[in-house]
Amino acid sequence: EPFFTTKPGERGLGLGLTLSASLAAAAKGSLNVEHPASGGTAFVLALPLVPPPSESAEQP
Repeated sequence: EPFFTTKPGERGLGLGLTLSASLAAAAKGSLNVEHPASGGTAFVLALPLVPPPSESAEQP
């Protein structure tokens, strides 16, 4: 739900997780939420690895 925030007043737009998930998806990654048994919440951002450019690709 974009623009949802629990912050009082006008602090923040509530777009942080929406933007993060959109950017992750655009990079062929993911943003997941975990609720550990010990409590709290964790957001896990996973992005694909990109191999370093080869030397031949750097030369014109």
